[in-house]
Amino acid sequence: MLKLDTRADLEALHTGSIQESLTLEYKASGAVEKTEAKKMEIAKDVSALANAAGGQIVYGMTEQNHLPAGLDAGFDRSQFPGIWFEQVIQQNVSPQIDGLRINEVPLDPTRRRIAVVVTVPAAQGRAPHQAKDGRYYRRHNFSNLILNDSEVRDTMRRATTPELFVALRLGSPKVEFAPQTEISKPIGLRVLIENRSPQPAYHAIVLIGLDTGLILGSPTDFGPTGAPPSDPGPEKFWLVRKLLSPPRQPIFQEADPELSGLSFTFAIRSEHLHSTLFRLTTIIQTPGYCATEKWI
Repeated sequence: MLKLDTRADLEALHTGSIQESLTLEYKASGAVEKTEAKKMEIAKDVSALANAAGGQIVYGMTEQNHLPAGLDAGFDRSQFPGIWFEQVIQQNVSPQIDGLRINEVPLDPTRRRIAVVVTVPAAQGRAPHQAKDGRYYRRHNFSNLILNDSEVRDTMRRATTPELFVALRLGSPKVEFAPQTEISKPIGLRVLIENRSPQPAYHAIVLIGLDTGLILGSPTDFGPTGAPPSDPGPEKFWLVRKLLSPPRQPIFQEADPELSGLSFTFAIRSEHLHSTLFRLTTIIQTPGYCATEKWI
C-alpha cells in the first residue's frame, strides 16, 4: 500500500500523476455526506476493494479522467472525523472488515480541515463482504462490478484455500568477477514463500524457470524438472522443490518467510553483463491454488 500520511504525500499523487487503478481510488469531498445514499456508496466502494485485491481510497482528492486533479477543501474534522468513516463502513458492510485503517490527513496547521485515506485489506478469512443493499461488489479497473454466483463462491474459497506467493531476494546487488575469468562469482538468490490466507498450506510445489543464459550453481535446494505446459514462452531450464508437512512446518500467514526460505546460486557470463535482460518465472502450487509470476 502507498504511504499516505501527510499532505505532502497526497500532493505527490497529484504532481506525480498517479492514476487510479485496481487498488487506488480518488473521491472529492462531495462524495461524503450524512445521507443514507452517500453512506451506502462509501460502503459499496470499500467492500468492492476488499473483495478484489484491497487498496486505498483518498477522500478529499478531486479527479479528472482517472488522474488526481488536486486536493479540495477536505472535511471539517468535527463533522467527519476518521471514526465516522469507520462506523459508516462497518455498519453497512457484512461481515465487518478486519484490518481496516482510517487515516486523517491534516490540510491546515490547525488540523481542523482534513482529507481521509481509507486503507482496505484484501478479504481473506471472512470473504466476501456484502454491502447493505444485499449485493457483493468487487473493484475492476476503475469501476465496481456486481459479483456473479461463481465469483462469490470463488471469493468464499479464500477462507479455506491457502494463497501462496513467492518473493525473491538477491544475496548481493553486485556482480563480481575474479581476475582473468569470464564467469561471475556465484550470486545467491533466496526464494521466500509467503501465505496471504489464514488457511495454512501443508503441501506446495515451487517451480523456478531460469533464463538459459544463466549458469546454475551447485549445491541447490531445488532439483531439475521439465518445463510445465503453462509456460510456452522462451526456453528456460526449470527447477522444482516439493514442500511437505511433515517433516516441514506448514506455511502459515503469520510465519517468518525466512524460516521456510529456499536458496540457489547462479552465475553470469561477462559477455551478457550489460547487453542482456534475464527472465525468470516462478510458479507456486498448492491444492486448489496456483500462482505464476514473471520477473526480469
